[in-house]
Amino acid sequence: MPTYKPLTYDDRKIIEKMCKFGASSQEIADTIDKTYSTIYRELRRCPLGKYSADEAQMDADSKKRDRYGNGINTSKGKWFTYEDRIEIEHMIKEGKTVWEIAEYFDKSDLSVRREIKRCSGEYSAEEAQKDALKAKENQQTAKKLALKTRMESKEKEYKRIIRTCLDINPQADILDVKIATGFPIERVEKYYDEIHKELVKK
Repeated sequence: MPTYKPLTYDDRKIIEKMCKFGASSQEIADTIDKTYSTIYRELRRCPLGKYSADEAQMDADSKKRDRYGNGINTSKGKWFTYEDRIEIEHMIKEGKTVWEIAEYFDKSDLSVRREIKRCSGEYSAEEAQKDALKAKENQQTAKKLALKTRMESKEKEYKRIIRTCLDINPQADILDVKIATGFPIERVEKYYDEIHKELVKK
């Protein structure tokens, strides 16, 4: 009984060869254990009589991206490991195509292309790993900076509102400011003395 799994790049290479020999859609379907309708739809990815495995794979990946978003990682979001990168390096040296590498790792062709672009020249697992670690480090630094910026922004807002309260009522104590602002008591205590001294000096 024909299976209903999506066609792979290897399936498409078989289809391409059989088309060149003039095989019928049913003969192709029987050969790769697919239904006639699956082959019929697959052949329509390319101009009639000019089926190409590469062109069909590009069309399939493009429609997958349209459905799930650019750069979808079909292996549940798992990033390439150093061991994966060693395997990719070997596969590239063996002449494997982007499609074949993507199929092997169950990822999109876009993910593989991005991975290969980590290297300025010929793909190297070591260079790609260094680039990935650097990118991760930069991302963590950016997150820390964003968090620090948000905290500083909140701190300025706390100070501004507490200062406004003390401008209105210089005699207000910490509890008065807490009640007026609704801020946690520890926040008021943190900034109260500093702001009160500034206002007194004025």
